[in-house]
This record gives sequence, C-alpha cells and structure tokens, in this order.
Amino acid sequence: LWVIPTTRVASRVAAQAALRIRGTWVSLGSVTATSAGVVSLPTLRFDRPGRYPARLTWPGSGPRYFDLVVTKRP
Repeated sequence: LWVIPTTRVASRVAAQAALRIRGTWVSLGSVTATSAGVVSLPTLRFDRPGRYPARLTWPGSGPRYFDLVVTKRP
C-alpha cells in the first residue's frame, strides 16, 4: 500500500520529518510547506496496516507529532 501523507502548517516553512518504525525514529529528510501550508512527506510503502507515529520538527520550535493510520484497501 503506497501512501502520501499530508498535513497543514504555516506556509512556506521547512521542517525535518521522521517516522517511527519498530521503535526507532527514521529520518525522512527535509520537507517544505507550500504557500497554502500543506506539507507532503515522501511517498511511503507499508506492508501491513497499523499506526505509524510521524514527527515534524522546525528549527527554533518543538516537534509536532501525528499518527499515520494505514488501513488495507477493500
């Protein structure tokens, strides 16, 4: 299952993205919001459904956490 996660933030900000896989934070690199404030993480492939914690961190502020919930297609 391929997923392109998105979230909304302040416009045109750059952040470091990470995904927690098997208890370890794995860096996805730097992401930048569009002028509309939408951040898209790189396309990810998941082998099984579940909750995958994600983290966006901006310079000078604390991280923002959210869950990617992956469900099987019907």
